[in-house]
Amino acid sequence: MSVTAALPTDCLFLEEHESLTLTTGPEQGILMVNGEILPRASLSPSSPYIETWAEGEVTINVHDWVGRLHLTSSEGFLDQVIYVYPSKLGSTAEQAFTALTRLVDSLPETTRLNYPTELVPVSENLRLQPLSFSDIEQVALRAWYLTREWKRRPRWTEGMQRRVVRGGAVPDRVDWALTLEEWGRGRFPDHVARDLPQAVLPRGLKAIRQLWETLIDVTQRFPEGSALAHAARQTLNELPQPSGAAEHERDQMARTAYALVESLEKSGRQSRQLPAGHAAMAPLYEFWVQASVLLALGATDGHFNLNSQGLYVGTFRGPDVTVTLNPRLAFFGVGQGQQFLMPDLLLEFDSGQCVVADVKYRALHRLPTEQIREVNRQLLTYMGLTHAATGVVLWPAMTGETLREEPLPSSRARLLRMRCHPLDPPEELASRLRLLNPTGVP
Repeated sequence: MSVTAALPTDCLFLEEHESLTLTTGPEQGILMVNGEILPRASLSPSSPYIETWAEGEVTINVHDWVGRLHLTSSEGFLDQVIYVYPSKLGSTAEQAFTALTRLVDSLPETTRLNYPTELVPVSENLRLQPLSFSDIEQVALRAWYLTREWKRRPRWTEGMQRRVVRGGAVPDRVDWALTLEEWGRGRFPDHVARDLPQAVLPRGLKAIRQLWETLIDVTQRFPEGSALAHAARQTLNELPQPSGAAEHERDQMARTAYALVESLEKSGRQSRQLPAGHAAMAPLYEFWVQASVLLALGATDGHFNLNSQGLYVGTFRGPDVTVTLNPRLAFFGVGQGQQFLMPDLLLEFDSGQCVVADVKYRALHRLPTEQIREVNRQLLTYMGLTHAATGVVLWPAMTGETLREEPLPSSRARLLRMRCHPLDPPEELASRLRLLNPTGVP
């Protein structure tokens, strides 16, 4: 497990669903995580639990929880804080926590969907207010104006100064009268040079260069920032190197530039802070994906509630599309009892096309064959019940894969897996959804 330098190096980091072995006292008392008792077996599909506890060592499986976990014991022999990062969102702790912060920070957008506040998944203290890319663009625009103003400032030249050069390597002009005078004092072969007039650069250059350097560093953390980082690097390369005592003097331009640098660095530090709370990752990701799909399709007209199973249900209407969350599909089949299935999303376009989607917070590319078969069987069953020609699995896709399509026999239906990741620009999901119904997605 690697930890990047941007995060504190004295903290203990762990990937989700991993186990941690700690030294403890005798096998007695109660172990707790964030004030909740740790069970000795997995009693829920997401909570941490004790795998083994013997001979002064305890092994704890963190399961589906991510964030800050404070492990304590009633006897006082254990007091350990660990930070569990969502490894399906990032290969390093820094990347994963940045993605988690972006995900949680977008949850207020759900107010546009009439999500009651009390139904939003628990994510207390996970929101950190990271720097957004639009903030970076605004700072870059101000940096460009400052640079243009600096280039328009008047420049003057230094007067000619006397300079003694040891030996005979004189870069500019030799003042022979003064050189012979030096020789007469026994300082042969030193020469006296008269430097050519030098242009003095306007004040503020050092601060402006530092501003562009900081912009490049911060912009490179955003997946959509490559073009801006390239433009910033070009601007920096076109600026001269600072020289002369005037560079150390502060004026209004330099103060403005340094203030922008400080705001970038402060926001960057905030975006790399560690969370103070925890959340179960799978339901949080599922909730975020459902909200992201609704917003990408513009399906914001509707209401929903929480059913007895703790799932969000409701129907939302948008331009040329109706989206149902967790629809209850009932059927009898060949048996006597009624059965129910609930896909995560059902998209019905006015064009007549129907798409059924399931959210999987799983590394699909690493699942065993039997588990992949189960995912396919589940999706095909949903498609049969809804008469949908397209079935989609929405997943984080840490591999970088954006869309993979597999036509089914007879080519009348298809299965797809589509990336849905919080570090992607929001418009990318909308563009991928257009591929599902080219005439129906705005």
